[in-house]
Amino acid sequence: MSVYVYELIESALETLCQYILMISIDRNSRLRIPYGAILLVTVISFVSVLFSYFRLPFPTPVIIVAYALIVYLLSSLNLVRTLIDTALSSLAFFLMEFALLLSFRAIWGESFSDDHRIVLLLLGISLLICVGIQRFAPETALLKLRYNSQIPLAVLLCGDIVIFTSIITNLWNRDSAAFFADFGSILLQILLFCLITCTLGYLLAGYVSQRSRNKIMAEYNALLEQTMEDMRQREHEYKNELNVIISIAERQEPYSLDMISSYAQQLYMEAKGQPAITLVKDNTVMSFLLLRYNQMANRRAIPFSAKICAPFPTYPIREKDLLEMVSNLLNNAFEATCELPKAERSVLISFDQDKITVENTFPAEEGNLSTLTRLAMRGYSTKGGGRGYGLPNVMKIADRYPLKTRMYVKENVFCFQVIFSSGD
Repeated sequence: MSVYVYELIESALETLCQYILMISIDRNSRLRIPYGAILLVTVISFVSVLFSYFRLPFPTPVIIVAYALIVYLLSSLNLVRTLIDTALSSLAFFLMEFALLLSFRAIWGESFSDDHRIVLLLLGISLLICVGIQRFAPETALLKLRYNSQIPLAVLLCGDIVIFTSIITNLWNRDSAAFFADFGSILLQILLFCLITCTLGYLLAGYVSQRSRNKIMAEYNALLEQTMEDMRQREHEYKNELNVIISIAERQEPYSLDMISSYAQQLYMEAKGQPAITLVKDNTVMSFLLLRYNQMANRRAIPFSAKICAPFPTYPIREKDLLEMVSNLLNNAFEATCELPKAERSVLISFDQDKITVENTFPAEEGNLSTLTRLAMRGYSTKGGGRGYGLPNVMKIADRYPLKTRMYVKENVFCFQVIFSSGD
């Protein structure tokens, strides 16, 4: 059999194994057209044989780029996810082949030879393993493999170590003539090492961010359970209060109406002081933040409420900066209103499509009031020093994008706005 026929079969098996591994890890990488896998295997196999036949330089990077390009064009993956999935499946297949090769050498020892029949046997076993993973591995395990950032990190780290070891070995064991003769291969390994290292850093940053979000979600779930328990308790109290009103009404005494009116007014005044927080259904992290400040408001006897338009607005800043900005605004509002007696405290935050507004009562001394009123009349520039109740962090974030800010006073209520729309 011709050597090129062997190479065609080997390339076809390698491409098929890599594709099966890719769709096992990420189902979205499945090609959308009929017989897409056959087209992918055929194109990559013939490209590989053409490079071998005409002895063209750098076959490996061209084949990898061609493979990634076909997957990107014929699947629903974006470019970044395509490159990551290609790198992961390639490294996973390489490590599988490497493990099988070491096993064969350990079994047959010196009698082992790397001819085409042995390579086909290795690839056949690799294909069976890949098909077994794709068909018989539990779907939950595959989904966990896909969404668990530790798996890609481990695979990329192993590949990085292997390639780095290969580079060091080539540089150490070769003389200058051999080095320049095989310079293309060494350069390819260096470029591949740099690519994998960058991908590893990208995934590591995402992994750290995801762990932070998971921690927030765990705290949010605990807060949510406590909030649900408080709601059940309020529901029970509400039923008891209704029973009291019904009992008074059933007496049909001359003063029953006055008793009901007095009792209802008492309930209203009690309910007025209770914080009213609406969960943000489409922004879990913001819900957690508001619930946490709701708990803080309960501890400090601050009536705290939030007005949120639905759906929750998408503001043109990073989520981290948005959370930091809201936290600073609420901290400032809580500190200011706590200078008042409990009966006069109040904090309100409003999320509109084009702005965020925080309103809080504060001790309207003559000096504070005149200064804040003067600033509100001429407008508050984001280039200012963050005077008032200490807003340097909010000002810093606003300057970064930049965003417009405005603060003003109405009676004894201090208002601070972050405006996202250029029209205001």
